[in-house]
Amino acid sequence: MKKLFLIMAVGLLLGAGCASSEPVIPEDATPGVNEENCVKSGGAVGDNACDCPEGFFEDPAGFCIDLQGKPGGSMRP
Repeated sequence: MKKLFLIMAVGLLLGAGCASSEPVIPEDATPGVNEENCVKSGGAVGDNACDCPEGFFEDPAGFCIDLQGKPGGSMRP
């Protein structure tokens, strides 16, 4: 009887580690904004948008680029 109880207890302990848990996905504070591209190219993230400096505009990838298509900030060539 003790052996049966021990086998059942070990089985329960091993099975407890197999329970599936859903991964926790962090919530993006600024959906639709590529913060890294924005900041590296000289912009600032605010109000769920990339605010580019004067003379620059945001391209679809989230970079602040000038009229020649060159990024600003630390990415400036």
